[in-house]
Amino acid sequence: MASMEEEEEEEEEDNEQGKPKESKDSKEGRATESSNLRRIKYHNDSGVEINFQSMQIKLRDVHVAAAPPEVAQSLDVLAIFKRKLQCVRVEKASRREILRVVGEDYELHWWSDPSGPWPNSMSNFMMYNPSELEEDDDSLWILHLFEPLRMAYFKNHRVFMPDDDIPRSSAVIRLEVVEPGKEVCFEVFLYKNEMMAQCFRIVHHGWRFYRTFWWTTDHRLTLGDAQAPVDDRQGPWRPYMRHMAEIQARPASVTVVWRLPSHPQNVSGTRERFMSRDIIRGLIPEVLFKSYMFWQDETDNLRGYPPMKSKRELEMERLKKIKEKLAAAAGKEDESKDSSEKEEGGNKSKTMLHVKLKTDITVDFSGVKGCSVEIIRRPFQVDAKESNEKKKEKDQQKGNEESDTLLEEEELVLLNILHARSDTPLFSLARVLSRIERLSYILVWAKLSDPERRVYAIELPRLKLTFKARTTGDGITKLYSMDHADLMISNHRSSTMSRLLEGIPHSILLCNSNSEHKVLVPSVPVFRPNISSCPFSTELVLGLSDLMLPGGAPVNATSWRRSCETPFYLYPVHISKSFLYTPNLSSTVYLMCLRLLNRRYAEVFQLANAVGTDATLTNEQTLIFKMLREGDTDKHPDAHACRLKILLVTMDSQINTIWSMVSEFYSYLTKIKHVSSACRLSEAEEQLLMGKCNLMEDDLHREINFSGEQSSCLCDPVGIEALKQVNELSFECWFKHDMGDQPSDQLLFCIGQPPNHQLAIGFTAVEDRNMNKYGRRGGHWRKKARKKLVRKIWAEVKIAGGEHKRISTGQQSFNRYSRRQSSPESEKKKWTHLAVTIGSSNTISIYVNGSRKHTVFVSESTLFSGSFKPVFIGGPMTRNFDCLKGAVDEVRVFKKALSKNTIKSRQYKRMFAEDPSRHPLAAEVVGLAKRYVFEGDVHPSLVLPYCEDKVVKCEYDTKERNTKGDSEGEERKESKAADGQAADEGKLKEGEEAESVWEKAEVSRISSNGMVDLYFEDGSVKLGVNAKYLRKFRVTPKETEEEKKKKDADEKSTSKEAEQADKNDGEEEAKMKKDEEKKDEEKKKKEEEEESDSA
Repeated sequence: MASMEEEEEEEEEDNEQGKPKESKDSKEGRATESSNLRRIKYHNDSGVEINFQSMQIKLRDVHVAAAPPEVAQSLDVLAIFKRKLQCVRVEKASRREILRVVGEDYELHWWSDPSGPWPNSMSNFMMYNPSELEEDDDSLWILHLFEPLRMAYFKNHRVFMPDDDIPRSSAVIRLEVVEPGKEVCFEVFLYKNEMMAQCFRIVHHGWRFYRTFWWTTDHRLTLGDAQAPVDDRQGPWRPYMRHMAEIQARPASVTVVWRLPSHPQNVSGTRERFMSRDIIRGLIPEVLFKSYMFWQDETDNLRGYPPMKSKRELEMERLKKIKEKLAAAAGKEDESKDSSEKEEGGNKSKTMLHVKLKTDITVDFSGVKGCSVEIIRRPFQVDAKESNEKKKEKDQQKGNEESDTLLEEEELVLLNILHARSDTPLFSLARVLSRIERLSYILVWAKLSDPERRVYAIELPRLKLTFKARTTGDGITKLYSMDHADLMISNHRSSTMSRLLEGIPHSILLCNSNSEHKVLVPSVPVFRPNISSCPFSTELVLGLSDLMLPGGAPVNATSWRRSCETPFYLYPVHISKSFLYTPNLSSTVYLMCLRLLNRRYAEVFQLANAVGTDATLTNEQTLIFKMLREGDTDKHPDAHACRLKILLVTMDSQINTIWSMVSEFYSYLTKIKHVSSACRLSEAEEQLLMGKCNLMEDDLHREINFSGEQSSCLCDPVGIEALKQVNELSFECWFKHDMGDQPSDQLLFCIGQPPNHQLAIGFTAVEDRNMNKYGRRGGHWRKKARKKLVRKIWAEVKIAGGEHKRISTGQQSFNRYSRRQSSPESEKKKWTHLAVTIGSSNTISIYVNGSRKHTVFVSESTLFSGSFKPVFIGGPMTRNFDCLKGAVDEVRVFKKALSKNTIKSRQYKRMFAEDPSRHPLAAEVVGLAKRYVFEGDVHPSLVLPYCEDKVVKCEYDTKERNTKGDSEGEERKESKAADGQAADEGKLKEGEEAESVWEKAEVSRISSNGMVDLYFEDGSVKLGVNAKYLRKFRVTPKETEEEKKKKDADEKSTSKEAEQADKNDGEEEAKMKKDEEKKDEEKKKKEEEEESDSA
């Protein structure tokens, strides 16, 4: 083992023996060859020993090793060190282990049990009693504010509050919450003037306890950074909880990082303890943690140092200095220096914070004795050798002008605007600035030399804004912007200005010396939660911090700000104070989004004309356009019109489609009677939308659902007789279906009554669980069991001899169970476009989603020689077929065979008009034989084919009877007495058009030829009615025998009761009549006696 002391002794012995002493050059050469030995020689006080035999390093007789994982992975260690650490153990106790970082002036104290003693409750506190607060008018505000919070957070805890000796008139009340089995665990502060509460959690860190922020009822007025949730709600917010927010508790680090006095950045002269944000959050503004790292000295004072730079940053600074020296030597100015200063916002000097603790003083806002801190910002001198003469020269060059003095070069003290008294201007200032930014990101400074602590400057780092206080000639102090010339915060208020700012809660009003106003609006994400009990709410939530949307999508506020060219927008106000100017596209779209969320549709409709552009969108504009989707839940008629207007003006631009044009246009057409005149689209725009909606994919499916039972299939008794005149046919529909474990032939469309049908189209779908697939794993091919969904689509046509021939596409795998693909549940809901064509040469082709899957020639087909009625959809169930279990959208049947390109281009086309001749694309739908469009699960020409267990009711058009005059021989048994008069009324004069008079009827039978027999309410019957004269079909289950017996029994009992009641009524009437006759006789007898007496 070789050490430095032994090397020095050997050198002295050589000198005593008279050996020649090495020259200086030879020593330098030897040092160059073995630089490591030279380092050891000149650091004899380091205590480092190297054993070259075992290749081990010792520091003060302790082996050097990597930091343990529990230490290296601690939060505080990761925040300071960006690399692996080599440590030596200095001391070890029962709960604490001290490690020294090799090559650094740091010590790591790892606590196996970091929890220390809990704080004791104060002696002048009493138990919180809600009943006592109800009797005290001065303390009633405490009950209204804290009681809902206590029931939500501290229902099973004990709460203590100051006793009667503490003045209740103070603006802030401190409450202590004790958890069972512990001492004080939470502290709650109630603010009377703001009607706000905030809670702090007691956390342990290195055998000491600290107070850290947990939740608040108003996140705008706290020093901690918390984001309000944007989830949908059942009802509005409770009083005083409109801006409620809380943060998730994170455990404190188990390792305490100490910095030794020998560290170059340590200016305290004592050991310093690292204070992370997790243990002092909410005690100082959150923005200070972005620019400073806080260390606590042994006197409990804090210092905020600039963040330590990495090796890469230090190397860049070194290269920059070399470049400046070379440029100065060449006599040229370094242009890169000016550009870098411009990017950084000017000549930005480093500063340091001094947080001085003051104990045992009377706090102004609470009126009790406690602790407070004074935060002072001073310039941080990196080069300690800078002389006072250079400072004086800089001061002489700057002069005495205050406007040119940089804030970083002054000594300033931070003002506490959270606890300002309500009768001070600082209180009003906090309320104004909290509109555009949280108090946690607002720094209000006063000069340290000013004993009155008047406002000197205001910094909003996140918005990159700075305001400075200036006193005008009339003695009024105003806040002028340092970033915009001649702009200051305005106190102007009027009804027109309030109306203009309505719906923009995060805005302030600025003006210049000419009284020209501008509205400053920060660029932040905005959300409007849906409130079930208030469907037309306009309450907004600002996304000032990172949050999670109800659907699970994260919103990163930091990346939003980075994408924005400017963190705010300035909207000039028109001289009439009635509208705002929009300087660029980003500000226009942002204002339009705010107006849309505030449901001011007329203004949105006007602003939509200014968002059309053919240029490539920036990241900022793309994010704002996506934010327009926050109003998707708004189903107001004017909202549909506004969204269509935006889609029209951005139709030819590079903006991705925000909404479905077809869905919005369909909603617009259904509510067009309620669209206001200010938001009504022009006729040309409506025609353009009609054409566009038929050329793009439609997400709106007006489907009819089938349950897979016999009673759910539909029948068209009239059929499609137009197909008899042609020898070509095309079938087209959209459908989706459920999967089954067993294969089954589900019927989609059928012409004719099975099993004697002319044409049947359906599919077979099954979930194949026995599929084997070979995959390569570990260099060998192995068989892996896989699952897949298979389906084959088929068509059956009638051939000679009454038999049928089936044409099938074969099994097709249309989805696999893979993590990267959609799930089987989503595949079940996927719509499929199906088309089947039959040409004149009996060539049958099947197309699925525009792609031809199978083509076959059937020479013996007899399809066009039979009858084309009735037509079934979704059934019926026979020996060979099952009913459809799924849904069908639109069904079209053509009198010609469509080409492959036509089917591929038509799979996304929709038709809104029932009459093809009125459709804008009438030329493309020539040859349409029949079309079935389902609106509300019904179609005017479809009825249920089976009526054994159902009662089908409908309405019959008497116009059909009047025009024909009952000349076809139908039998109608009428119960009216005036048959001749009714017959005369049924006949029409020549040239007179009959009006439709609908009469309710019940379908008693559907004949084989598709005619319907009706039974009317008056007991009459009409046979062989064409289905086109019927409407409003209603299906109800028939009554069973038990129900009929029960109904008859009820009627009998009711009739008996009625007979008994009539009998009782008759007896009472007879008795009353008899009594009246007796009275009349007595009266008559009495009159006769009186007459005899008088005589």
